[in-house]
Amino acid sequence: MSDDRPTILPASWQVEVRGPQDLEWSLSPELYALHGLEPGQGPDGLDLFLTHLDPADADLAVAASEALRRGEAFAHRRRLVRHDGQERDVLAVGLGSYDDDGSLVGASGYLLDVGPMVQRAVAEEMTDQLDEVVEARALIEQAKGVLVLAYGITADEAFSLLGWYSQRTNTRVRTLAARLVEGASARAGDPTHLDRLLSVLLDPRCAPLLEVPQGEAAPAWSAERVAPSVEVGHQLAIPVVAVAGDLDAAGAAEAVPQLRDELAGLPQPTRPHVLDLSGVGYLGPAAVLAVAGVVTKHLATSADLRVVAGPARAQLVAAGLSQSRFVRATRDVEPA
Repeated sequence: MSDDRPTILPASWQVEVRGPQDLEWSLSPELYALHGLEPGQGPDGLDLFLTHLDPADADLAVAASEALRRGEAFAHRRRLVRHDGQERDVLAVGLGSYDDDGSLVGASGYLLDVGPMVQRAVAEEMTDQLDEVVEARALIEQAKGVLVLAYGITADEAFSLLGWYSQRTNTRVRTLAARLVEGASARAGDPTHLDRLLSVLLDPRCAPLLEVPQGEAAPAWSAERVAPSVEVGHQLAIPVVAVAGDLDAAGAAEAVPQLRDELAGLPQPTRPHVLDLSGVGYLGPAAVLAVAGVVTKHLATSADLRVVAGPARAQLVAAGLSQSRFVRATRDVEPA
C-alpha cells in the first residue's frame, strides 16, 4: 500500500529530450508516493503530472512549459490531486538544459509537499525563496536599465539580450544581471570603452580579445549605432553572406543567429563561398567571439568558406580562426 502521509522529501523528476515526441523520463519513488502511487504504478512521464493536475491550475502547466522553451526556470505553487482523491498543496520547480544552439535537450526539477506537517518549515524556506526572487527581479530590472541606456534598446529587447548571453555562457540570468550591474557601476565613468566593458561582463570569455590591437582603421564604438543586417547574394558567381552595421554586444545577439541560419541554408556549402564583414562598422569583442564560433561550427561541416574580415582580422584570428581562411576581397576567391 502507498503511504498516505504528506511527502516531506523533494519528489524529483528528470526528462531527456531525444526528439519532438521522444522523451526519456526518470521519476523518483518520492514522486510516485506524493501522487499516492507505488513506483511504476499508473501513468508515466508527463501523463502522470497531467492526470493528477487540478484543472484550475492548467495555466500553470502551460506557463512552465513555455518558460523552459524560453530558456527560463519556473517555480509555482499548485494543487495536486492524489490517486485517492486527496489534494496536496505543492511547490513545483523546474530548470532546463540546453545545447550550444539554445535548443532544449532536457529538464529536471522537483515537487515539494507544503502540507500541514511541514507548513512552518516550508513557510520559512518559502520566505527566503521569495526574498531571493524579489532580489533577483530587482537586479534583472537594473541590468535591463543598463542595457537600455547603453544601446538604446527597449526593456523587452534588453531582457532578450540577457537571455541570449545567459544561454551562450551557461550562466543564470540572475548571476549575469548581478555581474552587469556591479561591473557597470564600477566603471560608469568610462563611456569610450562602454561596449568593451559590457561585452566582457556579458561574456567573460571575450576578455582576452581586449588585448588584441585593433588597428587604426577599426571604427570606435558610438551610441549612434547602425543596426546590423545580414544579406545573401552573389559576386562573380560566388555566394556571399554580407554582414553590415555595428556589431556591439547588442548587435551580436541580433545578427549572429541570422548569420548562423544563412550559412546553414547555403545549398552547396562545400563549394567556395564568402563571409563578407567589410561592411561592418564597429565589431566588439563579444561579437567577434560569437562570429568566430559560428564560422568554426560552419567549417566543421567541411564548408569551403573564406572571410573578408577588414580591420577585424587580428581579433578573429585571436578568437580561433585560421589565417588561411581570410581573403582581401571576394574577387580573390576562385569559383568552383
